[in-house]
Order: sequence, then structure tokens, then C-alpha cells
Amino acid sequence: MLRVAIIFLTILAPFATPSQEHIREYFKGSVITDPTKTRRCEELIEHRGKKITFKNNLLGLIDRNKKLRKMVPREKVTVHEKLERNIINLKRELKLARIKIKKASEEVIIKGCPGISL
Repeated sequence: MLRVAIIFLTILAPFATPSQEHIREYFKGSVITDPTKTRRCEELIEHRGKKITFKNNLLGLIDRNKKLRKMVPREKVTVHEKLERNIINLKRELKLARIKIKKASEEVIIKGCPGISL
């Protein structure tokens, strides 16, 4: 009788354990998170997003500047000089923006925002 019960339990044991989906459904929404922490994470991520948008705008301006330099005739020396200075300043700003994005990304990771993927 005992052998039959042991065999019966070993056969049915895998079916009696809950699957990962059932466990996930059971604990869904029951994890308590600190609202101040999530607000802070949202602020950090939003700040980083603004920096990325600014960087993309700078890249667009650099492309526009390059196209303008190709379109302007060679005889207009002053315009070429201004465009050259402009592109130097834009590249400097782009370098600074990339540094700020890197710093913002590190800050998000250091603050310990849960489940973040950058």
C-alpha cells in the first residue's frame, strides 16, 4: 500500500506543482514599491530622455550645416567661415551632450531604478 502511494505521488507530483505562469499571476500586483522611488526614477528617465532629444536635435543641425556648406558657392568666404565656426560649436555641444547623457544614465543605474533597461 505504501509503495502504491509513493509511486502515485511521484507520478502526480510534477502536475501538482504550480507553473511559472501561475506563480507570476499570483504575485502580480502584490509587489509593494515605494512611490517616491518610482517618481524619482521617472524624473531621472525623463531628464535623460530630454538630453537624448537635445542630442538628436544637434545631430540634425550638424547635418543641415553640412548641406548648407555644400550649397554655398566658394566665392562667399565669410559664409563658409561662419558655417565652419557654427559646425565647430555644434560638435562641441554634441560632445557635451553625450557626456551629460552618459552621466544621466549612470545616475539612473546608481539610484537603483528597478527594471530599467537603457
